[in-house]
Amino acid sequence: MYQRQRLHRRKHLRNGHKKRDGFNQMVEDALAGKIDLIVTKSVSRFARNTVDSLTTVRKLKEKGIEVYFEKENIYTLDSKGELLITIMSSLAQEESRSISENITWGKRKQFADGKGSLAYSTFLGYENGEDGGLRVNTEQAETVKLIYQLFLQGLSPYAIGKKLTGMRIKSPAGRDTWYQSSVKSILTNEKYKGGRTPAEAVHGGLPYKEAEEESGGDPAVSCRGEP
Repeated sequence: MYQRQRLHRRKHLRNGHKKRDGFNQMVEDALAGKIDLIVTKSVSRFARNTVDSLTTVRKLKEKGIEVYFEKENIYTLDSKGELLITIMSSLAQEESRSISENITWGKRKQFADGKGSLAYSTFLGYENGEDGGLRVNTEQAETVKLIYQLFLQGLSPYAIGKKLTGMRIKSPAGRDTWYQSSVKSILTNEKYKGGRTPAEAVHGGLPYKEAEEESGGDPAVSCRGEP
């Protein structure tokens, strides 16, 4: 009979990576003697890749701590446990890579066709049209024009933000206060002059791939259209 110590979760971030504070805490608790059995849904949910899985499992194994993978029915203290984990982790890692490459290809194809998703909720001046393309939001467009006019008059982003706040104009996020970072974002956004270079933000979202390894590898796709 086992007593449940704690349920550890991992959080998915917007960039596709996972926040693993819960996982790290679980391992620390186990090594500190607070946990003697870790129950995991499957091998693919345990660690980022094969190396991480085996490293963690071996570290726990040295302390006599067992990990049980429900889907694969694998117990790590079993003599065949490590071999099975190596095989299943490799398969899960390759599946993740394949899915990631398919997603990345789909995004690049959208960009090459002049399409792609936008965060319309914070993209001031535009909204999602019926055909899936950009449609001008006339009320918000006046705010965008005002920002550029004030900038051409010599006002700094900070001064523009202060003026917009005083005029009680809502920020792109719907807030009452404008920050200079929001103004700078609008002034430097190539979409307001009819362009877009979206591929620089595309990454496969591989759970085991570090961000620095991904940077600089994707070809930029420049989209041009009417502002």
